[in-house]
Amino acid sequence: MEWITQIISVVSLVISLLSLFLSWQNEKRKKNFDELQNNFNLWKEKVRQQGEAQNLFIQKLNHRSGLVPHFQLSLDDSDITFKTNTIILKINIINIGKESATNIGLHLIKKEIGVKNKYLYDIHSYLNQYYAFVKDKISFSFTVKIQNNVDNNIILDFFQFKITYKDLIGNLYEQHFEVGYDNYLLKGYNLNHTSFPPQLISESTVKQ
Repeated sequence: MEWITQIISVVSLVISLLSLFLSWQNEKRKKNFDELQNNFNLWKEKVRQQGEAQNLFIQKLNHRSGLVPHFQLSLDDSDITFKTNTIILKINIINIGKESATNIGLHLIKKEIGVKNKYLYDIHSYLNQYYAFVKDKISFSFTVKIQNNVDNNIILDFFQFKITYKDLIGNLYEQHFEVGYDNYLLKGYNLNHTSFPPQLISESTVKQ
């Protein structure tokens, strides 16, 4: 009968060890589940906060959208000067927005590398002023150097430039423009010029 007692003891030990193992596994699963649940809750809270911040930003932007300075091209064919191998393009832009612009900067957009350019652009005269009240006109000009590979002295091209500026509370904006011209059809500026909408680059840190 002693061997039966030993077998019962071994079986009891195995059952105890198995119970401990199953209990350890269940505890481990519960711990992993709790950790996953906690991470999921943290992720949901982060997404909620990001959504609230984005909605607040959009609300503030929409609130000020009608007050953003906004410039529009004002071109006159008489402002183009055609010289030998050189063109001077005088450009005017008008603030048609409902707020003044400050710290205005002018930037010529270079054409993509690899594009065979017949025309080399540079700033001829910079902005006549660095601020613009509503309906103010700002003037500046570009110089175009004509290369030797222009066919039959026919000049036709489009180019882009941009301005940067701030509104009265310090928001920074960027606005792009595209201008075309020729010396044989229109003999002036192309009517398909474009004043693109201003884009918000950075928001002011000043509390409103």
